[in-house]
This record gives sequence, structure tokens and C-alpha cells, in this order.
Amino acid sequence: GRMSEPSDTPTVAETTEKAKELERLERKEIFETEKRDMLESLPKCLKDLFGQIGFVKKGRANLPCVVLSPYDVEEKLRRRWKLEWSQAKIHNKPFEQLQLVVFYYGIPNSGDDKAFELVKRDQLITYDEGVKQGHHKLPAYLVRKQGNVDLSNSERMRIVGIQEMQKELDLSPKERRELCICFSEAHEIHSSLWAMSRGERRRLKGLEPDDSSSSSGELEEEEEDNPATVSNGSPARGVVVEDDNDDDETAPDGGDTSADCVKVQIVVARKRLGDVLASSQMSL
Repeated sequence: GRMSEPSDTPTVAETTEKAKELERLERKEIFETEKRDMLESLPKCLKDLFGQIGFVKKGRANLPCVVLSPYDVEEKLRRRWKLEWSQAKIHNKPFEQLQLVVFYYGIPNSGDDKAFELVKRDQLITYDEGVKQGHHKLPAYLVRKQGNVDLSNSERMRIVGIQEMQKELDLSPKERRELCICFSEAHEIHSSLWAMSRGERRRLKGLEPDDSSSSSGELEEEEEDNPATVSNGSPARGVVVEDDNDDDETAPDGGDTSADCVKVQIVVARKRLGDVLASSQMSL
């Protein structure tokens, strides 16, 4: 008998896959539009802080930190910031008073929110002001204890925090932010390529030794035991940070290039899905 020719009819799996891709692109468009609208609404004085090093007073200590964009952190924390943004918009309150997202140096970024926090604007001490007050150096008692094995967790955190901060002083604000992004957005395609912890990223940049020193060994061990992925196991996303106050990102007509690109992708995906469905109908 004659061999049957391969059918051009799409399989159920192919149709389902194309429908899922269209849904993902539509979620991405919503995300990019929301991100653009929120970040464009922020005053320059806030956006200029993104990626800058500073200090936040916690108890008797002034902990070194880096200020992040709300879109450098997971949705769980970002949702709280967005709620405050929405309330400020509804009640016509100045956005200058919005809380800041900070990442504390010295705490392993294991995706459990411990290293990230929302702080009030007046809680942040700029790096230059912190240097004047001596916050950029360890207190004398910690300098003496630095090599001891009986350090408490908080003491070890402060020592490692100052060390991490000092090594990142020469990085650009964008590079500092990139080191903190260890998660995937809901609409993004997960890639094991970027399933890397903050510690692994710092080692790639030459900011961490291959083997831990005695003063930070326990924290380094915790970083290895707790890879920096989100709690549901999603790997990290690619570390391409958009400069939230870079005018080059805006298209000449005022539109956002990222959002416009997504719209084009959606049109193409819809056409492909339509072709698949039309082909299915014709074959029936």
C-alpha cells in the first residue's frame, strides 16, 4: 500500500503550547505597562537612589545596604510597595515620601525576604553622610573579635556586611542591582542558566574568594545550602537590569520600547495561533 503523507494538521499539544505562549506574552504586556507607568511616575530624586549604597539604623547598629528599584525584588515585597504607591496616588500624596526597597549586605540572599526590607525615606543614611559618622567601618570591639570563632550571628553579619559593601563600592549602581536579582517574574521563561545565588554571582565578578575566610565561612555555607531562588523553586532570571531613570529606554514617540516590543510579539503569537486553529478547522 501507499505510505501516508505526513499531515500538516497541528497536534493538540502544539495548539495548547501556542495558546500558552500567547497568554504568557499578554501577561508580559500587562507587567511591562504597569512597570513603565509606576516607574515613570517616580520623582528623579527617588530613582537616582536605585543602586546607591547607604545605611539604615537597626537597633544600635547602622547596617550597610543598597537601595533597589521595586522591580528588582519579587512580587511578594513589591506588592506592598505598589499598595503604598496606589494609596499615595489616590490621596495626592507626594511620591517623594514613598518607602524605599533596600537589600542589607551581610545577609545571604536565599529568597526568604530576610535580606530585603521596605524602609521610610528618612531612615536611609546616604553613604557620604554615613562615612562622616563612621558607619563605613567596623566598631573597635568587632575589629578585635574579627578572627574569633565565637562570633554571634549578628556580629558575623555586620563583619561580612562591611566587607561586601567595601568590595561593591567600585561597581556601578546597575551592577549592584544586578547582583540582587535572583528570581523570575511570573511571565518569564525560566532558564537554569541564571539559577545562581548572589554569592555565585559575586564570585563570577571576583568579589568573593573561592574558599571562605574564617570570619565569613558560616555565612558562605548558608549561601551554598540555600540557593538564591524564589520559594517555589523558580530559578533566577537573567541579570539584565533596566536603568529606571535612563531616558534612552523611552522610544522617540514617548512609548516604552519594552512594552512596544511585547505588543509586536503578541500580534505575531495571535496570528500563529489563529493559523493553527484555522488549519485545525480545515482538516476536520
